[in-house]
Amino acid sequence: MPQRSSLVDQVAASIREAVEEGKWLEELPGEHDLCAQLQVSRMTLRGALDILESQRWIQRGGSGKRTRILSIPAEAPRSRGTEVRMVSGLPLSQIVGVTRDAINEVHAALEAAGFTFRFEYRAGLATATGEAAFRRLTSAQTVAGWMPVWASADLLQRFAAASGLPAMTLGTPPVNSRLLTVEYDTAGIGRHAGLQFLRRGHRHLAFVRPDNDFPGDLSVEAGMMAAAATRGGRVTTLTYSAAANDLRQRMEEVLKRTDVPTAWCVAQPNSVWPVINVLLLAGRRIPQDAAVISRGDDLFLETAVPSIARYHLDGRLLGRTASRLMLQLLRQPGARPRRRKLTPDFLPGESLG
Repeated sequence: MPQRSSLVDQVAASIREAVEEGKWLEELPGEHDLCAQLQVSRMTLRGALDILESQRWIQRGGSGKRTRILSIPAEAPRSRGTEVRMVSGLPLSQIVGVTRDAINEVHAALEAAGFTFRFEYRAGLATATGEAAFRRLTSAQTVAGWMPVWASADLLQRFAAASGLPAMTLGTPPVNSRLLTVEYDTAGIGRHAGLQFLRRGHRHLAFVRPDNDFPGDLSVEAGMMAAAATRGGRVTTLTYSAAANDLRQRMEEVLKRTDVPTAWCVAQPNSVWPVINVLLLAGRRIPQDAAVISRGDDLFLETAVPSIARYHLDGRLLGRTASRLMLQLLRQPGARPRRRKLTPDFLPGESLG
């Protein structure tokens, strides 16, 4: 008959789980606060801390000093594994389009080269609160290389340093990240789209994006603003939530103003038709009164009428390029390949004019 775990074991497990989830980063709270949070006696708490210290999860600092959280449990040097693990701040079910195609290509290429590929979702990687969970991942014995995605710039840097293994990211990284990456030139997309509008006489441009501040969208926005600044134009950024009709409501607010944008760049392909529909309902003709460019491409845009000006990003090419770089890192320790920026194809359309 299996034995019930003691209260001390349960408290140790609760603290360990909280550390993995990033609730505490560098230090644990004091004993008084921990007892209050966990609803246990000081004797029970100290027993749990004894267990965690013996497992090298924490290091006590002595009387009056805080208990430090260790980066990873102390262990013997590990051998190189055969698994490439992609850890993501977004679940796979929420990753679509170009990035999903790239992940599928990376998976196939690495498996064909004799490595195993594993995708793992970890909430909190996009913010600093996920740092402890991120550091804990680096103790995995089977991993040969890491591909963190949808993570903060600070975590990308700390992770690369802590793991001691090849690491690279896929897609536009956060600003200031120096981790090796393969990405499409999203800032270049923004500059090009802005210049397409400006050359056609538009001076007030709009960039329509979700309010989640994805690095790729922010990079396009910065590129558009840079282009507008060279020609005396300006950019209005319109963000919207996932709530029903929020995009329409935000656009209607903008369209009521006296100075309405006459050129619209849309970050997400699935928002192109909602944007066009709102413009048409407001009496704006496409492209005579409102020009539209989609930052990305999708199958349903290929047969659209009017045809949509858009950028085609090849997810399979992105994945193949990333796979080659990762295999170079795995097979040639010490290799320092350059960061790769791919150029998308621009497909002119009637929506631009």
